[in-house]
Amino acid sequence: MWVDVSGAKAEWVLADEFSVVNQGGNMLGLSEVGVVAGISVELMAVEPVLSVLSVPEQKVSSADDSSGGTVWFNTMLLFQIINLFFATIYKLFLQMMRSVFPPAKQYAYAMQGEDTGTFGADSIYRFINGAELMGYETTFDLIPKASAIQNNIDKEFVYFFAHGSPNAIEFTRTGENDVYLLNNGYTTGSSNEIIIGDISLTRPKLIIYAGCQTAQGSNNIARSTLNQGAKCVIGWEKTVYADDISKWMNFFQTRLEQGDTILAAFDFATKSEGYGDNSIRSAELHGTPANQQKKIKIN
Repeated sequence: MWVDVSGAKAEWVLADEFSVVNQGGNMLGLSEVGVVAGISVELMAVEPVLSVLSVPEQKVSSADDSSGGTVWFNTMLLFQIINLFFATIYKLFLQMMRSVFPPAKQYAYAMQGEDTGTFGADSIYRFINGAELMGYETTFDLIPKASAIQNNIDKEFVYFFAHGSPNAIEFTRTGENDVYLLNNGYTTGSSNEIIIGDISLTRPKLIIYAGCQTAQGSNNIARSTLNQGAKCVIGWEKTVYADDISKWMNFFQTRLEQGDTILAAFDFATKSEGYGDNSIRSAELHGTPANQQKKIKIN
């Protein structure tokens, strides 16, 4: 751009996002205050977004170059500065609001049956670590209890790794009565059972029943859980193996951590290679199309 400096013309161009330089090599920081058409404008180098100023050379001329008359500023450049100013104010406002009104915490929970072995434990730890990376507060149980199901199934992100059937998730306990989460209309007669129909679900974005046949048929525990209020539920139609479940969950959760939707992560895990048995591809995702297209990563 052209400015009149002590009666001598000097060409000033943008050197980078923080300064301008003239042909003589003199540099002027953009943090300095410039007076344009009688208006004081402070150019704040707040963040690299100022690089938008690196447009083709902007020119400032005067009505009378010889007398150093009123200088007019290129309109486009001025608008860019104004837009940057308000964008910065808006960003600072959002940061302030987040600090004053932090978002409500969201929770992830996992539980395994004791006889799922190292595959079960590794998968639980993988789930918990991934959930924490996605911004969840986490808890888990490696020794299952009926009360733990009752108290934790209504969390935003839930993972059960255990024996399954169309009407039950069975958590084995060494030397104790097994713990059951049962479909509506079924009972084992055990004092350690929870009926899914007795639980009101308001928070779960996704519940995963990592067990055999948990999504088999039209009336199964996965679908009943959806009917109780969960937004999405994953189960399997066929008998599946612990090592394949562990691999599937690793594929699935990696994509969730990267910001994929539930459906995209589900498709990626189901179509991935390296499984010992193709029964792992019998995974079923229940939920409305809108809920399946949601991301569950928080941060």
